[in-house]
Amino acid sequence: MRQMFTENSAERPEDTVSQWSIQHNINVESLVPLNNLASILCSTHSDVHSVTPATPNSSIKNVANAAETIPSLDPLNTLTEQSTMGIKYNETPVLAGTIEPLPSLVSSMVIDTPSLADSEATLENVLRSQSETREMLEKAIISLDTMNKERNEITAKLATINDLELEIQKLKSRVTELENENASLKKLERKYQQQKVEENCEDGHGDDDEHPLLKKTMEDLQQQLYDRGLEVDVRTKALAEATNNYVCCLSDKLDETYALLVAERERVSVTEDQLRSLQSTGGSGFNFSMVNEQAVVREMRAKADYAKLLESELENTRKKLDDLTRSCERKDVELKTHEEIINVLKEEDLEGRRVIAEKDRKISLLEEMVRNMGLDRAEVNNC
Repeated sequence: MRQMFTENSAERPEDTVSQWSIQHNINVESLVPLNNLASILCSTHSDVHSVTPATPNSSIKNVANAAETIPSLDPLNTLTEQSTMGIKYNETPVLAGTIEPLPSLVSSMVIDTPSLADSEATLENVLRSQSETREMLEKAIISLDTMNKERNEITAKLATINDLELEIQKLKSRVTELENENASLKKLERKYQQQKVEENCEDGHGDDDEHPLLKKTMEDLQQQLYDRGLEVDVRTKALAEATNNYVCCLSDKLDETYALLVAERERVSVTEDQLRSLQSTGGSGFNFSMVNEQAVVREMRAKADYAKLLESELENTRKKLDDLTRSCERKDVELKTHEEIINVLKEEDLEGRRVIAEKDRKISLLEEMVRNMGLDRAEVNNC
C-alpha cells in the first residue's frame, strides 16, 4: 500500500500542479475588471517596450498578426498558456503545498465555464486595447518624424537666412566704406579746384575774376538755347501733325458730303423727270397704286432740307478750315519769331565764346610771362 501510495503520489503531482495552475489562473484572470485602465495600460506598456520599433511597416504587420490571432483563440490553448504562466509567475511552495488536487481537467472546465468566458473576453479586450495603443503609438511616431523633418527644414532655412543677413551686413559695411571714400575724394577734388582757382587768380593778378562767371553764363545760355529749341521743335511737330490730321478729316468729310449731295440731286432730277412724264402722258402706263404723288413731294422736300443741311455743314467746315489756316499762319509767325530769338542767342553765344577765348589768351600770356621770369608757383604762394 505504501508503495502504491508513493507511486500514485509520484504520478499525481504533475496532474495536480497543472490542474491547480489552471484553476488558479482562471480565478485570477476572472478577478481582472473589464474597465481596469491601469492594468491594461501596464500590460500595453510592457508589450510596447518588448517590441522593437523598426519601421512603421513592421509595426503594422505586428498589429495585423495580433489581430489575426484574436479570432483563432482556443479555450484549451488559452488554458494551457495561462497554466504555464501561472506556474512560472504565480506558483509558490506554500500554495503548491496547501492546494488540494482537483478531480480532473474536464470537471474543472465544466465548473468554471463562466470564468473561462470572462477570461477570454478579458484577453480579447486586452489585445484589442494593445492593438489600438500600438496604432496610436505608430501615428504618434509618424507625426514626430514629420515634426522632426519640418524642424530640420526650418533650422536649415534659418541658417540660410542668417548667412544672407551676414552677407547683407557685409555689403552694407562695404557700401558705407565706398560712400566715405567717395566723400573724401569729392572733398579732395573741391580742394584741388579751389587751389587751382586761387592760383589762376594770383597768376592773372585779378584780371580773370570774371572768367568763371562768364563760363557759367555761357553754359546757362547754351542750356536755355537748347531747351528752347527742343520746345519749339516739339510744338512745331505737334501742330503740324494736328493740322494734317484735321485737314485729312475735313477733306474726307467734304468728299462724303459732296458725294451725298450729288446723289440726292440725281435722285431729285430722276423723280422730277418721272413726274413730268406722268403729267405729259396723263397717267397712262403708270401705276398709281405704287406711286403717291404727295409722298414723292414730301420726300423731295425732306431731301431738299437735307441738302440744305449738308450745304450749311460744308460752309461751316470751310470756315473751320479757314480758321485753322489762319492759326497755322500765326504759328508760322511765332515760329519765325522764335527762330529770330534763337539766332540772337546764338550771336550772344558767339560773343561770349569770343570773350572767353580772349580771357584764355590773356591767361596764357600771363602764364608765359611768369614762366619766362623763372618764377615757380610754389614760390609765388610762399610770397
